[in-house]
Formats: sequence, structure tokens, C-alpha cells
Amino acid sequence: MHYTTVQLPGTDGQSPVSVSQDEMQRLIAALHPITRVSSNPLIGDCYTLAYQAGMDHTWVRVQFIGDDSFMFEWDDIVYIGGDAAAFQAVVDGFSPGPEDGG
Repeated sequence: MHYTTVQLPGTDGQSPVSVSQDEMQRLIAALHPITRVSSNPLIGDCYTLAYQAGMDHTWVRVQFIGDDSFMFEWDDIVYIGGDAAAFQAVVDGFSPGPEDGG
């Protein structure tokens, strides 16, 4: 992957957090299992996962609904499911790098 970043909720206008390829892979893995597809769009603050692999840029928006589930938007489709605890564990482990103020 050429770059991997996460924009945290409530940080619009600030730089996203640079994350390792391993962290991004663990975040993406936490999006499974998908339990259903939703016709409702994501509204409000979300985590935005952004990465580039090859020539394609990809953004995935993730929003928690309650403490143990979330919905995410990938390629204009909204899914519900995933492993919220695994996702949160990766986010909780972020350590800011020099470019992120740490």
C-alpha cells in the first residue's frame, strides 16, 4: 500500500493519523462478518480509513452504532456488522508519529 491513514471522528480540518499497513489490514479485517446491507446513508462523524494500493484510492467510512456494532460505507454501499471490539482495539493502539504531533 502506498499510504494508509485514518481520519478520527471529530477531527475535520486536522491531519489524519498515519497508520501502518498491518494496522490498516487489521481494521479492514474487523469489518467482517457483514450481517446485512442497509439503505440508510452514514450521517455524522465517522472514522475514515483511506489507503492506496496500486493506482486505486479507497475510502471506507465507519460509524459505531452502540457499543458493539457498527455500519460502514464502502463504494457507496452501507453494510452493518463487523467486530466492533477488534476495530476499537486497533484504534486504541494508535501511537502518533512525528507528523501526527507525537
